[in-house]
Amino acid sequence: MESSAGGAVTGLEISGLVEKSDFWELQPGNSFAVKSYDPASGRSLFFRTRDLSLVGHYQLKGKAPDDMRVALQPSVTVTGRLIETETGEPAAGYSFYCHDSSCEKFRIGGNSFSIEANEEGRFEIPGMIAGLTYQIHTANVQRFSSRKNNFTIDLTNAKPGSKVELGDVNGKNAKQF
Repeated sequence: MESSAGGAVTGLEISGLVEKSDFWELQPGNSFAVKSYDPASGRSLFFRTRDLSLVGHYQLKGKAPDDMRVALQPSVTVTGRLIETETGEPAAGYSFYCHDSSCEKFRIGGNSFSIEANEEGRFEIPGMIAGLTYQIHTANVQRFSSRKNNFTIDLTNAKPGSKVELGDVNGKNAKQF
């Protein structure tokens, strides 16, 4: 793995190493193994630094290459304010999840934590990849998801390293950028 400047990067978290799993696995060196890979179906691999400043994606298709190069790019940070669809009030304490992107499964946050809105409903989602689209699922403080507040983030035209402010979002006005 290398940064967009061409320097080698080690100690990455990688998602997609295990079939049908979107959990992030810390790789201390610069080598890794893809488990249970089926060349006929392919697989998306996602890469990020622990501080979420650099990210990358590699679409593995066919026979796995002997030497894989993944260029990491500065991550996109998305901010906004979630408004509860039914009440019109800020969605304080809501959690955000993403298990779907335009390139298969993708998990925002970490394996043991999620992104949460503050008391004003404001949220910040770091570590996103420019060029992808994400389906964001939300759940209230009791972890109940009615799907009424889910929305899409479209970063197809975002530049690596950019900060995208969505403004007020809810399931009715699912803004796409």
